[in-house]
Amino acid sequence: MMFSSKTHIEDRKKELYSKTKSRLESIKDKIENEYNYSNFLFVSDKQINNQYYKGPITRQNQKVDVNSLKNLDYNSLIDSLVSSCLSFDGSLLNSKTKEDLRHLSLSQDPLKLDYSLENKKFVFDHGNEIKPIGLSATIKNAAVEDNIKIPGAVDKVINDELRANQGLSILNKKGFDVDYLSNVFSAGFLGINKKLVPTRWGITAVDDTIGKEQIKEIRKLPELDKIEFFTNSFLHNYFFIILLPGKWEYEQFELWETDPQGNTFPLQVEVHPDSPLKSYAFNQEYEPFFGRTAYAENQGGGYYAARIAVTEYLKSIKKQARVLVIRYIKKDYFFPVGVWQVRENVRSSFYNKISIDNLNHAKEVIEKTLNTNLTNIYKSSQLLAQKRIWDYA
Repeated sequence: MMFSSKTHIEDRKKELYSKTKSRLESIKDKIENEYNYSNFLFVSDKQINNQYYKGPITRQNQKVDVNSLKNLDYNSLIDSLVSSCLSFDGSLLNSKTKEDLRHLSLSQDPLKLDYSLENKKFVFDHGNEIKPIGLSATIKNAAVEDNIKIPGAVDKVINDELRANQGLSILNKKGFDVDYLSNVFSAGFLGINKKLVPTRWGITAVDDTIGKEQIKEIRKLPELDKIEFFTNSFLHNYFFIILLPGKWEYEQFELWETDPQGNTFPLQVEVHPDSPLKSYAFNQEYEPFFGRTAYAENQGGGYYAARIAVTEYLKSIKKQARVLVIRYIKKDYFFPVGVWQVRENVRSSFYNKISIDNLNHAKEVIEKTLNTNLTNIYKSSQLLAQKRIWDYA
């Protein structure tokens, strides 16, 4: 297998940064005209009271948005996301205006904003959980010109004395997707003591909370009676999902492709002690039938984003199963675009079922696809250590 050098990867990042900065600098004076619609409000974890992000949102029930993103190559997708998400310093705004902006998150449709900006600058901010941000500015004044239409079910929940997890569960069962609910949660509309929540925490909290609620239901369902195998790849991320007969368990591996010296791309990650010196490094997270009690430190938001996509599928087929997820991250994924791609990648996997004879057959397909030996993974798996006769039948 051929690998790019670490220097080459860094050069690609600098080239992308330079290209995007140049394009954004050329349009920053048009920003108020081109980006004056939004229903997406990010809350920063750096300046909770005054820092806001806004931009487009990809929703579960708007597959056209996801498909349009898939038609872009990796660099074009990053450029598109960076160009359409803005960071605003709202320290000059009065409390009423801040409250109006906060209410943007309750609308399911984009709303027209009238605002003026100063100190526009290129920031290129990013993180593993949220979409990358390209431009930053200070809001001098702002007003929401359209009427904010709040769905009746949402209005009822946010005005009831409900805990945040209760509100999320009710709204999800009424059909509101996790992207919208993350927005509402981050803007501080849920819970007894309502407060703003940093978006990167809010996204994972919503994935985890709704996932746990779905798992409670899944534990009561009949067990899957045969092995099922699914796969998908998008943005240099490969996902393989194996569903095995048995009661609910969940295990997820993250594999990072490495260079010949064993360096991981694009980040130095906490890896399993049995990781091979070359080819890839890996970590793992596991939860038994009754769930986990600690945060998935090794994988963070990606763990919960993948798990909720799995629980959605199991609920849809009314089965419980032992679930093994393997995520292989190619070295070309050098710039995180947010955990939404993990969720959509796994969701898309369930539209791509692969016919297999048994567990060994699934392993062969994975290793052939990646051209990599995964013996270390299978030996480290807690889920696969519990061998069942039908896994190999």
